[in-house]
Amino acid sequence: MTGWDHWANAVYVDENGNLYVGGGAFTGGTLGAMAQWNGSGWSDLGDLNSYEQVYTIWSDGNGNLYAGGGFDFQSGYVVKWNGSGWEDLGLGANDMVTTLCTDADGNLYAGGQFYNDENHFYVAKWDGSSWSDMGLNAYSGIWAVVYSDNHLYVGGDLSFELNDGHYIAVYKF
Repeated sequence: MTGWDHWANAVYVDENGNLYVGGGAFTGGTLGAMAQWNGSGWSDLGDLNSYEQVYTIWSDGNGNLYAGGGFDFQSGYVVKWNGSGWEDLGLGANDMVTTLCTDADGNLYAGGQFYNDENHFYVAKWDGSSWSDMGLNAYSGIWAVVYSDNHLYVGGDLSFELNDGHYIAVYKF
């Protein structure tokens, strides 16, 4: 793969077969932190101020492409591609988003090691206009979210202590 001088953290193929790759702090390559494969070459998907990382890519099935990570794009760590540039979804987080998914109604869920000044949350729901806390008390972060059979499942370092002292669990909303 040419154009990059760092690693890829996220790979995603959308419902139309488009391949997207997001990654590290690309400093000397010709591509930014997000790119799309067009069948014969890579297309840059613009600047995310990615001095850090893109950790997750997701599409909602309606043509909306999202990225989350450790970048600080305007005021949040989740962005939406509008066809020509990135739009900040205003999560107002202070740390990385590591996972994204959507439900059957088009709500976007973000998980990670983030919180903001008003709330301490590690999984949040975007309803198309605002974020809400899911009320999950994570120990230090969420590493996976998936929506299936009308339930949201999250996995990570949750507040459910196991016999060996670890707090790794899966929670079902």
